[in-house]
Amino acid sequence: MSGPFLFEFSVNKEKNTIYIIREFDAPLEMVWDAWTIPEYLDQWFGPKPYQAKTLFMDFREGGYWHYALISEEYDHQWGKTDYHRIVKREYFTASDSFLDENQILIPEYPVSNWKIEFKETENRTVIHVTTTYKTLEDLEKMIEWGYMDGFTSVMKNLDELFTTLKK
Repeated sequence: MSGPFLFEFSVNKEKNTIYIIREFDAPLEMVWDAWTIPEYLDQWFGPKPYQAKTLFMDFREGGYWHYALISEEYDHQWGKTDYHRIVKREYFTASDSFLDENQILIPEYPVSNWKIEFKETENRTVIHVTTTYKTLEDLEKMIEWGYMDGFTSVMKNLDELFTTLKK
């Protein structure tokens, strides 16, 4: 598939939720690995001009991923993804938070609660991303801060990674 890729984005303000469906020209195992292996995450997770760098990762239920988004222009931003439920190559749930340089949660930044589902069809993979926030205010803050643009950017990075991995 050369594109355009399926990419749907919708918001449900009653449920404080963002829904995304995104298709990739890559097999399920490759897409799953890109979301769950630090060496791959570091190559695509940060929206440009950021580069992701894994500081620690333990991908298991109860584990977490501690990472930095690094940019010469904007310095460092730190994040932590706590993994809750994992069904290998089907889905995982997690909560993603912004931290300060001392690994302390920044309270004015909303926590994103994710469910990321993976489905393969004809050597392509579709992910369904459900991101839920505690309040409507948190949801609106994330939209205002450019959630859609950031997600679109990292999906392009992910497409580039799959092109590289297939060579």
